Amino acid sequence: MVNAGRVCAYCGEPVLTGKEHPEHPVPRALGSSLEVFTVCDPCNEWGGREVDQPFLEDDWVRIHRSLHDVRDPDPARSRSIPSPLFDGFTDEGVRVTRGADGRPRLHGRIIEAGGAIRIVAGSQEHAEKLLERVKRRVEAEGKSIKIIEQGHDLVRPQITAAVSLDFVAWARMGAKIALGVASLVYPEEWRSSPDAVDLRRQMRDENPRSPTGEPMGLVPGRLGEEEPLRALVTPPQHALWFAQLPDGSTALSVLLFGELVFGQRVDSTGRPVPDAAWRLDPSRPDEDGRTTFRAMIDDAVRRIATPLYESE
Repeated sequence: MVNAGRVCAYCGEPVLTGKEHPEHPVPRALGSSLEVFTVCDPCNEWGGREVDQPFLEDDWVRIHRSLHDVRDPDPARSRSIPSPLFDGFTDEGVRVTRGADGRPRLHGRIIEAGGAIRIVAGSQEHAEKLLERVKRRVEAEGKSIKIIEQGHDLVRPQITAAVSLDFVAWARMGAKIALGVASLVYPEEWRSSPDAVDLRRQMRDENPRSPTGEPMGLVPGRLGEEEPLRALVTPPQHALWFAQLPDGSTALSVLLFGELVFGQRVDSTGRPVPDAAWRLDPSRPDEDGRTTFRAMIDDAVRRIATPLYESE
């Protein structure tokens, strides 16, 4: 392992001992294999709790994880992620989610009105469980129930689901990724630079504000089907690379799930643009993934050109 130095990328303090646990700037839960050893253990734990978790709960992240079935590589936490697009309620307040087979799953509910009790469930077995629950409660009150009607209907439930984007969670995650990745390629003194200080402020601020007092956040762009950057990876792969901005500064570009892209400025002093990039594949969460931007472009060209040659 390359000497990580003494300064922690996430707090800026000289506290590293060389025995730190690996930190994942891009959350491991997204299938990221990228590890850094430039973060102290307390910051590692804090980042997972305060930055990663709110980000993973964002609706856009959950939608893409569900769409591509991106699960946490840790077997103890590996589970399918329900999509907010398929997680809502019917007009009667009955929850509906998408099952593993892609079909709607109607959750049960006990509906009480005007002294009558109505049970709605997605299966006979579930309906019987809910009925037993009602019976126990009614009997505990010294009463009895009478079943008036029961039946089976094939329904196509219409649901109302609310989807939102947590701009602050994205901003904090963007800063965390930038700090971790830039600490791999820049000298240790970069971690004490004004650029790193600004990123740490963004990562740690739960309610970031602009100099004028306006709320701040990060809005990722969604790449269209024909945009060139989309060819860099195959969804749901992630990609990271450095690029020079028009003013001569350097930004880290981040492409998540092969579709959502944003950038974070990492250096404004004119350092050379690092020749490093990463392609992170959730289906191969243990592969290193390190490459170069040029290599990613060459791979994209080959993927596009090969079908053309095969069709001739």
